[in-house]
Amino acid sequence: MVPTMPPDSHKISLKIIEAIKQHPVLYSAEVKGSSIKLQEFRQKVWKRISDELGLDPLKRYLKEHM
Repeated sequence: MVPTMPPDSHKISLKIIEAIKQHPVLYSAEVKGSSIKLQEFRQKVWKRISDELGLDPLKRYLKEHM
């Protein structure tokens, strides 16, 4: 099996920017609603981005929010 290289930072950044444009609730502090539902939605979006890029979703999420 040929080893795959992890995506570079530029590709990751572009995917994150694309996801934020599609799902502005990731960073919007003005969204009203149940905080549990919003957190669940954010986690699902980060998981989808991570899956597309072949990354660990928790590691990527923590890096972006620390």
